[in-house]
Amino acid sequence: MEWLWVALLAVVPLVGLGLALGWSRRPRRPRDAAPGAPPAKLRKGLLATRRRLADQLQAALGQTSGDAVLAELEDALVTADVGVRTAAELVGRVRRRIGRDAGMSEVGPALREEIATMLRTEVAPEPSAKPWIVLVTGVNGVGKTSTIGKLAALHRAAGRRVLLVAADTFRAAAIEQLAVWAERSGAELIRQATGADPSAVVFDGLKAARAR
Repeated sequence: MEWLWVALLAVVPLVGLGLALGWSRRPRRPRDAAPGAPPAKLRKGLLATRRRLADQLQAALGQTSGDAVLAELEDALVTADVGVRTAAELVGRVRRRIGRDAGMSEVGPALREEIATMLRTEVAPEPSAKPWIVLVTGVNGVGKTSTIGKLAALHRAAGRRVLLVAADTFRAAAIEQLAVWAERSGAELIRQATGADPSAVVFDGLKAARAR
């Protein structure tokens, strides 16, 4: 069987392209709120981010030359927390697609299509890479552990052996929560005591996965 190795860390990730949000618990909402509507504070923050990025992109597309447009575009993406690496890749894709001297009317549609292409990219286990490792990171409360449980169940259903590694050793009940998901999904679990060194737990998990 293939091995899928999943480690859970409570760290703040560098945001790549887009923002993934989830909840392990359903937030309370006013009774008249539409089902699935995000909390007002979150919605306001996301709208502000979108407006800021839209304004920066509009300013970038207002440049006169193709090279200037692309340079400003990359700066706008980095400023919007897209990440240097992802921004450079996106701009590189747009440049290869439309050329350096393309008009600004071509840049916008090309950028949208390249972003959509990047977001549609599927990540699948590499058959030659064993164990296949999934590192799950994120701030508290976004649904890391619940997502890990779902991934574990998905890969177990596909006939893979799954090893969960509880490296979030400081959050209250984090290890116990992951243990519940391991039991439900039929995955194995590597754990240490609360407060243990997370890197030591990850090391033990990787060692165990390789041994199996």
